[in-house]
Amino acid sequence: MSKILSALVILLLMQSCSKINDVTTETIIQEKNGLTSKSTQEQFRYAERSLRELGTEIAKLAKSKDFKDFVHNEVKKKFDYEYEVLVQDIFKNNRWKNAENYSKIEQSLNALKNIDGLNLYPQIYIPKFQAIEDNGDLNNGSNLGDNALGDSIVYIYYAGDSEVDTATNENESYAGYVLNAQGQLEYWGMVNEDYANNNEVWIISFNESVNSQGYVCPFAPNGTQNFQECPGGGGGGGDNPPPPPPGGCNGDPDCDPNVLSLIPHPDMGTHLPVNFKIEQMVVKEHHESWLAGASEIAIRAELNCHNNLALGKHANTGAVSTQYLSNQTTSRFTGNLISKFKRKQIKNGTIKYVQYPLQTNWPTQFYASDPVWFDYIIFERDIFPARINRDPWGQHPGRVDIINLPYTGQFSTPWNLWYRSGGSKKGFNYYYSKGSFVSNNLISSGQNQYYATGYVNNSEISFNTMGY
Repeated sequence: MSKILSALVILLLMQSCSKINDVTTETIIQEKNGLTSKSTQEQFRYAERSLRELGTEIAKLAKSKDFKDFVHNEVKKKFDYEYEVLVQDIFKNNRWKNAENYSKIEQSLNALKNIDGLNLYPQIYIPKFQAIEDNGDLNNGSNLGDNALGDSIVYIYYAGDSEVDTATNENESYAGYVLNAQGQLEYWGMVNEDYANNNEVWIISFNESVNSQGYVCPFAPNGTQNFQECPGGGGGGGDNPPPPPPGGCNGDPDCDPNVLSLIPHPDMGTHLPVNFKIEQMVVKEHHESWLAGASEIAIRAELNCHNNLALGKHANTGAVSTQYLSNQTTSRFTGNLISKFKRKQIKNGTIKYVQYPLQTNWPTQFYASDPVWFDYIIFERDIFPARINRDPWGQHPGRVDIINLPYTGQFSTPWNLWYRSGGSKKGFNYYYSKGSFVSNNLISSGQNQYYATGYVNNSEISFNTMGY
C-alpha cells in the first residue's frame, strides 16, 4: 500500500510541475490582487508559484561556480543567526545584478511586495551548513560542497506548507527539483532531512526574521534578540513592523485588530512596581519543519485585573471587560520573538539562558485594582500565508478568578491572544504553553504561577521566571 501511495504522490507532483511551468511571472502578479482575502489554498499556491519562478532563475545562475561560491559565502555570514541569505541581498552585488535574467528575478521579488501592505522576503537556506556546524566540522571547506557543479544542486521551494505535508508523510520528505536542459525546474525525487544535511540542497523560502523593510534586529550569540540594540526592547522592536496607524489594520493580514484599542493600565510604574523575565528555557518538540531551520519561539500577552474588568471592579458598578497592554502585547499575530532554537538544541534538550524580559513596571500593591494577571501564549511563529490560530482559545477560555467576590467558579471572559503558526503535520500550529502569571503570591494556585518563582514544565517546553 505504501508503494502505491508513493507512486500516486510522485504522479501528482509531476502533473503539478507541468502546470506550474506554464505559469508566468505576469500571471503571478495578477493573482496578487486581494490575495489576503482569498482562501488559504489560493494563498499558498500563489506563494509557491512565486518561489518556484524565482528559484528557476536562481538555478540558471547557479550553473556558474562563481555564483554558487558567492551564495555560499553570503549564507555563511548568518545575518539572522541561520545559514540563509535574502535573495535581494545577493543582487546588491553589481556583477549578479547585471546578469541577463536579473529582470525576471526582480519581477518575482516585486510580486511578493505590498501584498495588502505586507512584504515577503525570499531567501536561500542551506541545511548542510548547519549540519556541518553541529558536527563540529565547520572549518573543513571540502565538506561545504564548494567544488560541486551547479547542476548538482537540488532545489526545494517552501512557502510554509509543502506539496506533501500530511500525516502520512512520516519521513518528512519533500519534492526536490533540478534544472533541466530546457532551463526549467523538473522533479528529481523526494528529499528528507538526512539527505539535505549531507548534500547540496537549496531551499527557496521566506525569511521569518526580517521586518517589513527587510532588516533584522541583531541577535545575541545564543540566538536571543539583543535587546540593547532593538528599539522598544523586549524583542518587540526591530523584529516586527511598526504598529498600524490609529485608523486600523488597513488590510494588513498580520495585524490583529483586537489589540488596537488596548490602553496601558493607569498605574503602570507605580504601586510597588516589579519586573520579571524568563531565565532559562528548554524546547522539547519541533513545531517547525526542517525546511525552515530553527524554531522561532514567540510570545503574546496582555495584563488583566480581577474578573477581567476595568480596575478590577464589579460589573454592577458599570465596569466592562478590559485587557491592558503589557510589554508582550503586539499588534502582530506573529508575536514578539523570545529566541531561536536550532533543531539540534531541541533534539538534545539544550538549556538556553534566554534572559528574556517579560514585563517591567508591573504595579503590585493593590491587588483589587492593579493588573494581577499576566496572561500569555508561547508558540512557534510563522509568517503569512501560515494560518491564524483561534480555536484553542474558543475551546479553553479564560482562567478562573479565585479571589474577587462574588465568585461563581466560572471561567472569566476569554482573551483574544490569537497567533500565526503554520503546518499541519504533528500539530505544528499548536502552542507550546498558555497560562497566567500573577503578581501576588497570595492568589497563586495550581493553574497560575507567581511571577518571581514561576516554573512551566510540560511535554513541549519548560522555562522558569524570576524577578529582577
